[in-house]
Amino acid sequence: MQLIKRATLLPLVLSFFFAPIALGLNEAPSKTSDLLFQSYQPSSAAAKTQAKVIYYREKNGKEKEPAANVYVDGHFHTTLMPGSYTVFCISPGQHVLGAYEHDAPLYVGKSKESHHMLLEAGKTYFVKNPVDASGVPVEIKRAEAELSLKKLNKQQRFVSRAPIQSCITQ
Repeated sequence: MQLIKRATLLPLVLSFFFAPIALGLNEAPSKTSDLLFQSYQPSSAAAKTQAKVIYYREKNGKEKEPAANVYVDGHFHTTLMPGSYTVFCISPGQHVLGAYEHDAPLYVGKSKESHHMLLEAGKTYFVKNPVDASGVPVEIKRAEAELSLKKLNKQQRFVSRAPIQSCITQ
């Protein structure tokens, strides 16, 4: 009889301790969600030894828009959901950028050299994901890009495999 009482007591005690986590009442998820949904803040200048790229994707009004995998030099960087952006720094020089929807299982972005860009040291580039799903990014002037970026959230859910660098602050 005592064994039965212990068996019923254990789940009750465990549910008491884990209920706040299950209900989202602990602090960690809110901090994580704050990281996942950071609004755009105007970007500082790129370091003199790096090029900075702000790659963004607007919502185009479709109810269910697929994710777009962003590739840098044939390596996966992140997945942009509609209404999101990513920021990365990279060594100056010639680079291949692209973003592809529905590219699994072939992962077109790893092999297709969609768009070569010469990225100069000390410059910031604003690049928009194309609406036509061609994968070819569109370079946008800063003023126009920042108007769009104000409505977007920073995408920080993936570990980049691209040859990017931590941005140096000046």
